[in-house]
Amino acid sequence: MPNGLAFAAPDLLLVSDTHDDEGHLYRYRLGPDGTVTPEGRWATIRPGVPDGFGVDDSGRVWTSAGEGVHVLSPGGEELGRVLVPETVSNLCFGGPDGTELFMTATTGLYHIPTRVRGLRL
Repeated sequence: MPNGLAFAAPDLLLVSDTHDDEGHLYRYRLGPDGTVTPEGRWATIRPGVPDGFGVDDSGRVWTSAGEGVHVLSPGGEELGRVLVPETVSNLCFGGPDGTELFMTATTGLYHIPTRVRGLRL
């Protein structure tokens, strides 16, 4: 049951499975001829389940989860968290220069400036 998805590169698609209680993100390689090759589990988020997510211009993945947003390296290792007082469901980078993080949560909308820019392919 895929839900969130984002391109980490023109040929790399990441997908979250919100019905997978294990908290996994999966990766798929896209071929120049349009073929899609599953590459398996890319990362596991704890606590919570990844839902919506985005990628910054350095290849880090910012994914919603139980207590906020988990920031992952391009290799899938957790680098840190942005804590939010309720469960975050989705997020995106925006603003005039693409450095503002917007998050939807259980009952609210959150916004924080960052020092990174959302990836634009």
